[in-house]
Amino acid sequence: MSVQKKTMDVRRLTVTAMLAALAYAAVLLSHVIFPVKIEGFLSLDIKDSVMLLGALLYGPVTGFLLALVVSVLELTISTTGWIGLIMNVVSSALFICPTAGVWRRRKNARGLALGLIAGALAMTAGMLLWNLVLTPIYMGVARAFVVGLLLPVILPFNLLKA
Repeated sequence: MSVQKKTMDVRRLTVTAMLAALAYAAVLLSHVIFPVKIEGFLSLDIKDSVMLLGALLYGPVTGFLLALVVSVLELTISTTGWIGLIMNVVSSALFICPTAGVWRRRKNARGLALGLIAGALAMTAGMLLWNLVLTPIYMGVARAFVVGLLLPVILPFNLLKA
């Protein structure tokens, strides 16, 4: 391995680690200092914006790894346990990976806009399904109750979050 390749790997790892730390700081701001909760279990945060930078710089795989690492770190302050972990990883990855994937193919303003739209739609659609599956377990309610929340609460929440 050449010295230049090793330097790039160290730089990439360092920048990715710094972005993970910044995303975790954003989680702290969002959950501890300025919490915004909807229906008691949906929370707005800005961590995806930070992790998206890593995905735009280094690709969708790095974005996914950031989503995974930051979601695991979020367990230190979260009360949602393993269900929250799954939901956080899936939500972040569904937004970040399509955005970065489109951006890698079209590195211009239009490509970024299309990527953000694709990521927002993927996250919104995906989270409707994941909420339908996991929210009844998390809240201890019937699936019919969650179905009643999909259009008036969960859909607008995910669109706003995106």
